[in-house]
Amino acid sequence: MAKIIQIDGDTVVIGNDDGSIKEVKVSDCVFTPHVGDEVEVFSMGEQNIVNKVGGEDNDAIAEDNTTMKIIQIAGDKIFLGNDSGKMKEVLRTDCSFEPQIGDEVEIFTMGTQNIVTKINQPSEEEDDPIEEAATLLNLSVQTEKVIVGQYNKIYEGINDFVAELGYTPIDKNINQGIVTFKTPVNMTSWAHIIQVIFTKSDDNVKVVVTGKTDLPIPTYDWGQKKKIADNILTYLEAYVSSKDKGELSQIINDSVQSQKTTTLMKDKFKKGAEKIKEQDIPGKLKVIKDIGMKKIN
Repeated sequence: MAKIIQIDGDTVVIGNDDGSIKEVKVSDCVFTPHVGDEVEVFSMGEQNIVNKVGGEDNDAIAEDNTTMKIIQIAGDKIFLGNDSGKMKEVLRTDCSFEPQIGDEVEIFTMGTQNIVTKINQPSEEEDDPIEEAATLLNLSVQTEKVIVGQYNKIYEGINDFVAELGYTPIDKNINQGIVTFKTPVNMTSWAHIIQVIFTKSDDNVKVVVTGKTDLPIPTYDWGQKKKIADNILTYLEAYVSSKDKGELSQIINDSVQSQKTTTLMKDKFKKGAEKIKEQDIPGKLKVIKDIGMKKIN
């Protein structure tokens, strides 16, 4: 089956199953031509009519005699080979792509001219840049949201949030879509490293907040990282909506209050301490220690 292998301005280059090439005009095509389209060509004198073959697999490759693999690259020379042991030498300029050893290709020839096209291989799944960035610092995702707003405005809003709360910037890059900062050790945070990752999505921006507690000993943060992450999203939504400074300040104040250790947690600590006192645990431990000493003596 003939296939369009190159389009150069008004010229459409078609490769045939036997490796030959035919050039036609874009105006000869009764459809909008694209590289890879399988076609039928009907000719009468200098007139050509090119029809697209519908319902066929456009990724189907040509017969084995034109399917080869790049086995060596030496400067401008490209050496091709196939399963039958046949070899062919072409030039780098004959390739319609950047050649690499191991690439499977189709080769089409017209006189002394060669056109080499790469056979599309199933693409490997790309790494998620958000997961990659978070994994690099051993951060866990706290929350995420798609916010309607301009990309630059989101970047400004994140930095404004960091400055208003007095957090320490670690890294920020608008092109990479990353802002990283560290919180202090106090009632509202326990030395958290927070990274905000934002990516464009049509007219929206996807914001993902990741974080970890950066203390030398394992510490439970009572959900403070999650609260900080939620507060960032609340602030950004208000910021991109052009809320006045008073409303933004109120959000900052609310953020500080929500991040403090809750009264419920304080009550639990207090009740736990009272329970230890009621059961006289220190006294019981002293008795156990005294009995042990007597047995040793």
